[in-house]
Amino acid sequence: MSDALVRTCPGCGQALRFPPDVGGVLMACPECGHRFASPFRLAGNAKKSTPQVLPAAPPLQPSPPPATLPPVKNTTPAARAAAKYAANS
Repeated sequence: MSDALVRTCPGCGQALRFPPDVGGVLMACPECGHRFASPFRLAGNAKKSTPQVLPAAPPLQPSPPPATLPPVKNTTPAARAAAKYAANS
């Protein structure tokens, strides 16, 4: 942890170490419990990563019209009860 950042707690002065890639996170001192935000790290100081280039998506094709479905038979008790309720409404 040689590249760890050291910051003192504003509440008790305890020296605290945290990783350099942590920034803008609410922290609590383990000694006194004082809560404070860790400093932000600028993008220039962060590890450089190459952006991943994704291939272009194929053009959208129109979907075929939906096929008509055969009528559903009311064979289950729940379907029969629903049909009976719908008929009485």
